[in-house]
Amino acid sequence: MNITDRMTRLILARRPKVGSRGIRRAIAEACGISYEAVRQWFSGNTGSIRNENLIAIAETFDTTVDWLLAGEGEPPRRTPAEGGGALPAEHVPSLSLGAIASPRSRVFLERIACAAAEGRLSEDDLALLDQIATRLESASGRAVSPDNSESHQRLRNKLRRNDPTAR
Repeated sequence: MNITDRMTRLILARRPKVGSRGIRRAIAEACGISYEAVRQWFSGNTGSIRNENLIAIAETFDTTVDWLLAGEGEPPRRTPAEGGGALPAEHVPSLSLGAIASPRSRVFLERIACAAAEGRLSEDDLALLDQIATRLESASGRAVSPDNSESHQRLRNKLRRNDPTAR
């Protein structure tokens, strides 16, 4: 079985009702490339498949690049460590924010944690969260660490001032 056979098998496993043109269209959409480029792969020009296209296919259709390159059998699902799918409930970290977060901010943080656990955070989402974390760290002049009670107290006070529902 070659790489295009594995791509076909993968897409049919994930979207059983697509035809051969639908398979190629799905790959083109996943990679952000033309249908013609994908058609060339299926005509034997697999040397032009770029690594970023393999990654896009694996992520879009929930499998691994390793399976696309050399796999046998059915396409596996990605594991949470590989960035795929939702985490089982027992792997979702509980947010112990009661002492630090206001009720309003706790709601937002729990929504973000749920989205992360379900694998719904995009690269743009992660970049935005990183910007927020960086901004919060630089606003206090230093990173907030778990053993820094002074920073925690300042954070609690700031959250109370900014949250009209805080007691």
